[in-house]
Amino acid sequence: YVSCSLQDQQALFQVFQDSPMYFTGSRQVAKALKSQLRNTLSSTGGPNTMISTTFNEQVQDAIRTSALIENSGQCTALRHAVLPKVDPVQVESTFDSCVMLKDPSEALTHQEFKGLLMDQHFNLSTGYTKHKKHNVEYKLDSKLPVDIEENWRKASVDVTSVDLEEMNSSSFTSSLVKWLIEHQPISLAINGDQQPWTFARRLFEQSGLVVYTVGTEHSPALTAQARPQDGEIFGEVPPRSQVDWFTKFPTIVPSPSASYNSTYTDHFLLAQTDKAKDDTQLINATFSHLKPLLNQLDDKSLGYAHLLLSYLQEACLDSPRLGYGQRTSLYGLQRTPLNGSVNVIRFETKPSASSSTPSDPNSAILHALPFLATNARSQLVVSSDGSHPKELEDFVPVNYDSEAAFEDYVASTKPYNVINPQAMNEQPLVSHFVSKLMAVGHIKSTMPDHQDFVEAFKTSDKWLRVVKASS
Repeated sequence: YVSCSLQDQQALFQVFQDSPMYFTGSRQVAKALKSQLRNTLSSTGGPNTMISTTFNEQVQDAIRTSALIENSGQCTALRHAVLPKVDPVQVESTFDSCVMLKDPSEALTHQEFKGLLMDQHFNLSTGYTKHKKHNVEYKLDSKLPVDIEENWRKASVDVTSVDLEEMNSSSFTSSLVKWLIEHQPISLAINGDQQPWTFARRLFEQSGLVVYTVGTEHSPALTAQARPQDGEIFGEVPPRSQVDWFTKFPTIVPSPSASYNSTYTDHFLLAQTDKAKDDTQLINATFSHLKPLLNQLDDKSLGYAHLLLSYLQEACLDSPRLGYGQRTSLYGLQRTPLNGSVNVIRFETKPSASSSTPSDPNSAILHALPFLATNARSQLVVSSDGSHPKELEDFVPVNYDSEAAFEDYVASTKPYNVINPQAMNEQPLVSHFVSKLMAVGHIKSTMPDHQDFVEAFKTSDKWLRVVKASS
């Protein structure tokens, strides 16, 4: 344990550049840490969002609770609310009944997790309005926020106020989904939608968050509401195209911290290679259609592919799975957003603006497998300078692009993720490898034993499913 100045911390980082680093806080600090320590695992927040088709006292209480939890020191604290045509008076009144506390000990005594400290320091952010009595700030607009700071440890809410008819339109859903993908909050709370939950399904299927909670106007969902021990899988994932800026892997809970920097030994991988060659049940039965690609892998990569396919087969079995808590949750691996966006593997043998390291054929095939083995196959495209494994062309569209043409393609199509398949000097646990390619998490209802909810969402095409050879 070290307590020292920022300058001394940076000096330590320079000496121990391969040390694991576990961090919870803002994306700004996470980015600075990751630039110095490649093994940084960051848990960052993002602008957690609540959207409600109704605005009543229960929804106001849900907003207040979510926005003030631990004075917004909780990573799922509300930062953004989308509400049906509210005015400044209504937003202001939402925070009129805040609980005031003398000090943290009083909060503990009264078990009050959403109180405000009386002597808390407060600086008003530019463009925001301060509540007339409390250290809470808000901004009201008819447009989704363009730039939104996390404002860690501060009660701060951006409110997007739109007409209910507009809120239910496909055009607004599309713009909100793009906003969610760009800013990647941890949590989205959806209140007021009713069976068959068409609105909630659109938001779930077309974005890639980890936590979705569906509530009613009388039992609204909070953004700060996830119990991993009950199957409400939790995670803190930066925008997919920027993951490597902030963290080595997305942080998923529950998972052991040591697993993120664990790797397979060569001896173990070569033992898996023997299984891959002999395992008639897995390769020859389930994934025989992938053998032309698997045959291109070197022995160590083939062993890793066997582990990867085994994991996908098990993880997608009976998916989504039902949680265990008082709320009704479904969890599992998911496809990337079903909004028409694609994932692009960029293969090039020379350093470029998108990658300083040449692509590796084994790595390209391994990164393609989670798509090709599942119902996510249609969401993968390969862009290449012409040096890619030609067997890929039998499975996915391959575009022959120069570096300039590829940059134009990315600018015009805005892929969900650009994958640079560099040589894998170490082989991480396959679950973490997949977490950088696919979505993962849960969706839940605030109601217990909500069978209608289960029936409505378990059939969604968003859930990742293995596609066997016969399919």
